[in-house]
Amino acid sequence: MRKDDIGGAAPERASEDRMTDRRQYFKRKQREYRHRLKYQQENLLEELTRLQNKLSTVIPVTRKCDDGIPSWKEIASVLQGARKESKDEFNRLKVLVDANTLLIDEMTRFVQVYQPRPMAPLSFVHPVHQYVTLMANRNARTQAKQWLVQQLYHNTDLFFHNFPALHPSDEFVDCKAERTGRWIHTFKTCQATWPNTVEEIKQLFLHPKSQRVICGTDEFDIERDGNTILMRGICLAKWSWHILQGHFYEAGRFVAVLRSLNNDEAIQDHEDPDFYRMEWIDVRQLSSTHSVVRLLVHRTELVEDFKEYMKLMGTVVTSHDSTVIEQEVSAFEKKRQWDFQQKMKTLLSHDINRTA
Repeated sequence: MRKDDIGGAAPERASEDRMTDRRQYFKRKQREYRHRLKYQQENLLEELTRLQNKLSTVIPVTRKCDDGIPSWKEIASVLQGARKESKDEFNRLKVLVDANTLLIDEMTRFVQVYQPRPMAPLSFVHPVHQYVTLMANRNARTQAKQWLVQQLYHNTDLFFHNFPALHPSDEFVDCKAERTGRWIHTFKTCQATWPNTVEEIKQLFLHPKSQRVICGTDEFDIERDGNTILMRGICLAKWSWHILQGHFYEAGRFVAVLRSLNNDEAIQDHEDPDFYRMEWIDVRQLSSTHSVVRLLVHRTELVEDFKEYMKLMGTVVTSHDSTVIEQEVSAFEKKRQWDFQQKMKTLLSHDINRTA
């Protein structure tokens, strides 16, 4: 082959390669363009669908007549919409009024059965006991429980005004008893130092195990609602009991209040008309590791019931002399009060801390 033939073939192949590359380039660009158009079309269809769905919820523009006044059809449509909104609001308010009316009736009945008895105060203190019935209605029940514990809490300092003047680090326990007719009244005071912080003691009262010590039994029903705890049961298949607790914590101070209830409409045949108890437990920080716990208890019940209870606990009172009965009851309750705070302190130091 001649050199001029070889020299002429090379430019032709180079030209063909350039044409091939050019065709591939345009094919690639056309393919990208078609993909881009398809993608844009899909986006536009999705946007159209979204706008169509939104359009169904948009209030149509009011059409006006030729003279510029809205048509009667449009006016009627607006009035119908306003009427529906007004009717819905009326029904909502009616339900609210009915519920509040029922609650007012229940709370009025609660106050009416909240009768003071017995009206025989101790000579050295002035407790005011009331016969308390808890309503079965849920809303009234919640309101009543809050009212009962708030009443005790807001009078904490008033009742502790009769507490002995002690140094915060002193430990002390005492019980005074007075018999008036068929009733025996007791007034217990106790102060002790615990090697725990206020927060730890607060958690103790929220722990389920502490309720066994407070109730003195393992058999009871419990009802929690906010910062209140209602415990109820039957002691020795004879005495029904209801204890309502309220817990309050503010400014580094923890206060637990307890009171007995006499009747609960939610439970049939569980009335206890002859037992009254109000209790305050005030906890304050002494140091970074210790707190002072003060307890104050008012209790009133029938003398014969108290004697029978003491007998079941191993203490027999045979005398009918008021002075002797008062002395026996004072000694019995004084020991029980100290044992109670010791059990609670032991429970906090051992069982609860070990499981925490």
